[in-house]
Amino acid sequence: MFCPSDVNTGFIELVGPIQQPDLNTITVKSYPLSISFKPRTTIPSLLGNRIDESTENTCTYRGQRFSLVDVQICSVLSKGYILPGITTQPVAELVLSFSVNSTNNTTASAPLSGILLCVPIYDSGTPNHNEYLDRIIDPDNKTYVNADDTSKSPIIPNLESIFYGWKGDTTQTSLSYMTCFETMNNKTNLPTGTRSLYVVVFPHGITLKSNMYQNLKSKLNITNSSPSYSIPAAIRGGDSTLKSYKFNDKGNKVPTIISTDGYIYSSQLSTSTDEFRHRIIYYTLPPRSNTSGSKWNSEQCPYYKTNQYKCVPFNQAKDLSGNLVVPGNKTLDTVLSERDQAQKNANTGDSSSPSLTTEQIEGIVAGVAGIAIVTVLFLKAGDWISKNA
Repeated sequence: MFCPSDVNTGFIELVGPIQQPDLNTITVKSYPLSISFKPRTTIPSLLGNRIDESTENTCTYRGQRFSLVDVQICSVLSKGYILPGITTQPVAELVLSFSVNSTNNTTASAPLSGILLCVPIYDSGTPNHNEYLDRIIDPDNKTYVNADDTSKSPIIPNLESIFYGWKGDTTQTSLSYMTCFETMNNKTNLPTGTRSLYVVVFPHGITLKSNMYQNLKSKLNITNSSPSYSIPAAIRGGDSTLKSYKFNDKGNKVPTIISTDGYIYSSQLSTSTDEFRHRIIYYTLPPRSNTSGSKWNSEQCPYYKTNQYKCVPFNQAKDLSGNLVVPGNKTLDTVLSERDQAQKNANTGDSSSPSLTTEQIEGIVAGVAGIAIVTVLFLKAGDWISKNA
């Protein structure tokens, strides 16, 4: 079975500039992803283009936990992810690969097989979020809690420093998408199944000093470009993958190259299309940190006392945040007004007024049902808070 034609397939390369108005239409404030990185006491080592990291590093997506299985420094994977205001092009990319972590799910049966956190690397500009790589590149490049007191042990930056460089740092915004790729039987040249990935790209990335990047290339033994990213066996279940294909006369995919190392193809997506606005999401904050003892926890995941909650009267036309509910292409407020007007016209015998459409009726029903559900959940949450406060 091949991936459906109406979804993202392979790695998505963006074509065309990302305009601010388009970015505004795909902006989401609530982040479905949280990260937890184990503190380090030793400097991680390089194994080829891979960094030896702990599998105790995890991320959680909508309640499901994923374990870090691979860290690669590779050629630029996320092409075209240049936000307004960014004028330089990345020279490489750091990709953190997380595999589904559940005793009840294998990567083949899990709805989501893996998560990739993709961080472009730049070699020009003011260094930022660079501490982790700098220490790997040059172990003597030490950082201390207090720069004037070097008597204590130097800090060993962990992966969290890539996403949070300083207190209140919110610069690591991201673009994300879901995508599908095929696993293959390289003997029969037929697909064995499809896997899904959640890919998150952090366009601001990591900026290294030019000499530090050259030292990194030397350590990786790179003369020209970095190696391409390959999907780890833990995500693809050890299967081969579809690297390239063509279409036959019937419009069906025909494999042309199958990879035993986890390389897959890329697909292009124009930033001026509806598909871009429907398939790409922009987050204005970094992922939440669940790292034990992290100084970011209290800032992004506060626990409120009972007296800090506010009672809000319910309004069937608005949600708890005061925003108008939009069940279709009209707000619920408009739908309700049209319903009331139609009822008035019916009472006065005016048959020329249009009645509610099926879409409007469904919108009203969905809105009222949603309010009822939210009311129940809110009451349950209040009861729990009262008992545990």
